[in-house]
Amino acid sequence: LGTALIERQRFEDALATLEPLLKRYPDNPILLNNVAWIHVKARGTAVYDVPKAIRLSQDALLRAPDSYSIWGTLAEAYYADKQFDRAFSTA
Repeated sequence: LGTALIERQRFEDALATLEPLLKRYPDNPILLNNVAWIHVKARGTAVYDVPKAIRLSQDALLRAPDSYSIWGTLAEAYYADKQFDRAFSTA
Protein backbone atom coordinates (compact mmCIF):
# COMPACT_ATOMS: atom_id res chain seq x y z
CA LEU A 1 0.00 0.00 0.00
CA GLY A 2 2.81 2.40 0.89
CA THR A 3 4.53 1.84 -2.44
CA ALA A 4 1.28 2.36 -4.34
CA LEU A 5 0.70 5.62 -2.48
CA ILE A 6 4.23 6.76 -3.31
CA GLU A 7 3.64 5.98 -6.99
CA ARG A 8 0.46 8.06 -6.90
CA GLN A 9 2.45 10.87 -5.22
CA ARG A 10 0.24 10.73 -2.14
CA PHE A 11 3.29 11.23 0.05
CA GLU A 12 1.55 12.16 3.30
CA ASP A 13 -0.67 9.07 3.10
CA ALA A 14 2.31 6.88 2.21
CA LEU A 15 4.24 8.22 5.19
CA ALA A 16 1.27 7.59 7.48
CA THR A 17 1.25 4.00 6.23
CA LEU A 18 4.99 3.33 6.39
CA GLU A 19 6.11 5.15 9.54
CA PRO A 20 4.27 2.80 11.93
CA LEU A 21 5.89 -0.14 10.14
CA LEU A 22 9.29 1.53 10.43
CA LYS A 23 8.79 1.94 14.19
CA ARG A 24 8.00 -1.76 14.42
CA TYR A 25 10.85 -2.82 12.10
CA PRO A 26 13.50 -0.08 12.46
CA ASP A 27 16.25 -2.16 10.85
CA ASN A 28 14.36 -2.95 7.65
CA PRO A 29 16.36 -1.40 4.78
CA ILE A 30 13.40 -1.39 2.38
CA LEU A 31 11.25 0.57 4.82
CA LEU A 32 14.10 2.95 5.59
CA ASN A 33 14.64 3.52 1.88
CA ASN A 34 10.97 4.03 1.07
CA VAL A 35 10.53 6.57 3.86
CA ALA A 36 13.70 8.33 2.73
CA TRP A 37 12.34 8.43 -0.83
CA ILE A 38 9.13 10.07 0.40
CA HIS A 39 11.09 12.75 2.25
CA VAL A 40 13.21 13.60 -0.80
CA LYS A 41 10.45 13.47 -3.45
CA ALA A 42 7.64 15.23 -1.55
CA ARG A 43 8.79 18.70 -2.60
CA GLY A 44 6.25 21.36 -1.70
CA THR A 45 4.64 19.32 1.07
CA ALA A 46 4.99 19.24 4.84
CA VAL A 47 6.88 15.93 4.68
CA TYR A 48 9.69 17.19 2.42
CA ASP A 49 12.81 16.80 4.55
CA VAL A 50 16.07 16.27 2.66
CA PRO A 51 18.38 15.95 5.72
CA LYS A 52 16.10 13.23 7.08
CA ALA A 53 16.13 11.50 3.68
CA ILE A 54 19.93 11.50 3.73
CA ARG A 55 20.06 10.05 7.26
CA LEU A 56 17.50 7.35 6.49
CA SER A 57 19.10 6.28 3.23
CA GLN A 58 22.56 6.17 4.83
CA ASP A 59 21.08 4.01 7.59
CA ALA A 60 19.49 1.73 4.99
CA LEU A 61 22.83 1.36 3.20
CA LEU A 62 24.46 0.13 6.40
CA ARG A 63 21.94 -2.71 6.37
CA ALA A 64 21.92 -3.43 2.63
CA PRO A 65 25.09 -2.05 1.02
CA ASP A 66 24.49 -3.89 -2.26
CA SER A 67 21.07 -2.38 -2.93
CA TYR A 68 21.19 -0.19 -6.03
CA SER A 69 17.81 1.35 -5.20
CA ILE A 70 19.09 2.59 -1.84
CA TRP A 71 22.20 4.03 -3.51
CA GLY A 72 19.84 5.79 -5.94
CA THR A 73 17.80 7.27 -3.12
CA LEU A 74 20.93 8.55 -1.42
CA ALA A 75 22.16 10.08 -4.69
CA GLU A 76 18.78 11.78 -5.17
CA ALA A 77 18.90 13.12 -1.61
CA TYR A 78 22.41 14.50 -2.07
CA TYR A 79 21.30 16.14 -5.31
CA ALA A 80 18.27 17.71 -3.61
CA ASP A 81 20.64 19.00 -0.92
CA LYS A 82 22.83 20.56 -3.62
CA GLN A 83 25.71 18.25 -2.76
CA PHE A 84 26.32 17.64 -6.45
CA ASP A 85 29.75 16.02 -6.16
CA ARG A 86 28.44 13.54 -3.59
CA ALA A 87 25.35 12.88 -5.69
CA PHE A 88 27.49 12.14 -8.74
CA SER A 89 29.91 9.84 -6.92
CA THR A 90 27.05 8.06 -5.14
CA ALA A 91 25.18 7.48 -8.38
